[in-house]
Amino acid sequence: MQAGGLSMGVAPDHAMAARAVSIADDDEPDLRFRRELVLAFGLFQLAVSALAGISELTGGNQALAFLYLVGLLPIVGVLIWLRRGGVPAHAGSGLLVTIYALVTATNLATGGQAIGANLALPTVALFGVLMSPPRQGLLWLALVVLQIVVVALLRRSDYDFPLQPDAAWVSSAIDRVPLIFSLASGMIGWMILRALAQYRQRLDQSQQSERLARSAASHDAQRFAEFAEIAADGFWEVDDGLQLRYVSPGFAAQLGVQPAQMQGQSLSSAYARHSAHSLGVAEVEAEMLQRRAFYGQRITTRGRDGVESCLSLQGRPVLDDNGVFCGYRGTVHDISEQLRAQAALKASEQRLRLITDNVPALISYIDADRRFRFNNREYSILLDRPLEEITGKLLVDVYSAETFAKISPQLEHAFSGEAVNFEVEANGRIMRVAYLPDLDDNGVARGVYGLIHDISALKKIERELRTLSQFDALTGLANRRRYNERLADAIDRSERRNELLALMFLDLDHFKSVNDSLGHKAGDQVLQEFARRIERSVRNTDTVARLAGDEFVIVLESVQGRAEAERVAEKILQAMTIEFQVDGGARRLTASIGITLRKPGELDGEALLRRADSALYAAKDAGRNRYEVA
Repeated sequence: MQAGGLSMGVAPDHAMAARAVSIADDDEPDLRFRRELVLAFGLFQLAVSALAGISELTGGNQALAFLYLVGLLPIVGVLIWLRRGGVPAHAGSGLLVTIYALVTATNLATGGQAIGANLALPTVALFGVLMSPPRQGLLWLALVVLQIVVVALLRRSDYDFPLQPDAAWVSSAIDRVPLIFSLASGMIGWMILRALAQYRQRLDQSQQSERLARSAASHDAQRFAEFAEIAADGFWEVDDGLQLRYVSPGFAAQLGVQPAQMQGQSLSSAYARHSAHSLGVAEVEAEMLQRRAFYGQRITTRGRDGVESCLSLQGRPVLDDNGVFCGYRGTVHDISEQLRAQAALKASEQRLRLITDNVPALISYIDADRRFRFNNREYSILLDRPLEEITGKLLVDVYSAETFAKISPQLEHAFSGEAVNFEVEANGRIMRVAYLPDLDDNGVARGVYGLIHDISALKKIERELRTLSQFDALTGLANRRRYNERLADAIDRSERRNELLALMFLDLDHFKSVNDSLGHKAGDQVLQEFARRIERSVRNTDTVARLAGDEFVIVLESVQGRAEAERVAEKILQAMTIEFQVDGGARRLTASIGITLRKPGELDGEALLRRADSALYAAKDAGRNRYEVA
């Protein structure tokens, strides 16, 4: 019978029955029957599309949810047209074309990752065969197979598709697929019951028509049963003695046998006979002995080839109209690949943890809520807290208010899509922080990767090196490099402010004899004491430097004249009258000083130093322990 394109697949030896049905093909009961089928198919697709859209809207990809929900509009349009008198056959073809086009568009937009869309493919194949002539039914089946091949190719493609379903949402699809398949089974059952009820109600006047209606229903039920076997890994049924009376090919294939080889056996006998090793079967049978439904009961098997598999069984008791127990019906799903994928993911996470925990840096991932989602072991060491009190917590709850205030502006820059590098001081440590945004396909930051190095020791070394490069290691005075910088700055200020500047060149008289007689250690003690006496004799704003050996210079800024420079020299000479305590004994030492005054417009510091050096030698030639002004 062809009812609005519904091919019933009647066998040749039923030709007479087929002719009888064809006579009534255009009768109103048949027309209503066809309309009910098309309407049920359309309502089924509306329900599944709405559920997929709402599912994506609440936890998946918002754009994909919008696409699902927008896809409802053409389906609604076809159904409205059907209710207003449209031809059921045309409406059925329109629904098939519309749904196939929507699935194709969704797969092209998501790279075949839209699970909700692909769930419609089995029903497209189903109703394509049911609602079309044989050749068109085969065409729809071929189109569905082609779509599945295209989806497989798209998933292997490296192309950046415009809609990317959330990876975590896709991986958790196993939690939603049973719901959608349950909805499909319920809707299909409802559709058959409603259509057959309508059909029986219209054809109860004729016994032959009633018999043909039962035959048609039987063929439909067989066809639906075949599709059900294709749609799941396996179905099984046991009688009230818990012996298998039905095993789907998918279930039998998991043990590498034919269904007939399992029928009449208990589950434990079937597994013991066809599997080298199995665990969990006794637990399943224990549940059945309690006459209660069970879900997700696992059975682990090892075949004769040594390959281990894990199966998930669901079952519920079957009762007759009087409530008498008749047996069990259930499904079996091979979750081996899923478990292997989970194990591989866990191993990958362990490798990542092992690597990051041994990197001498703080590594983290911060989500859009500013919450730590990953921290390596260095965080626990630095913050002296277990990772359980860090990972999963808001940054504001982990860091002190002062530290969070310092890093928060930089973190916001990273969430705006900018890579950020900065230094921050926290808890007495100096940290170099790098924030790298984790951007989605739209350029929006889903989170931020953090890499933090403790550079406190490096900064300490840097300060020490800077000190060594600017100051004399023995006396702590400015060295020649710092002296040159300070003198250049002092000359610049003297010129701009029209102020007088004096330069003094000093050395110790007969210092070589100290080294020769007492040794270099004693000589170093003398130089250190000499440096202290010079510093006590000048202002804090003046620069005292050691150039080399016992040669020292003083830069006097903003002096009032020659007399002020001479007073400083006399103060130093007076300080030298006190004996030096050297190597446990007292020794009197003197110093000679050369003084020069900067002339207006004179910018050459080396020229000033040469004049002061000449004055120093003049003081030595005049008998030492004195000063001379150039």
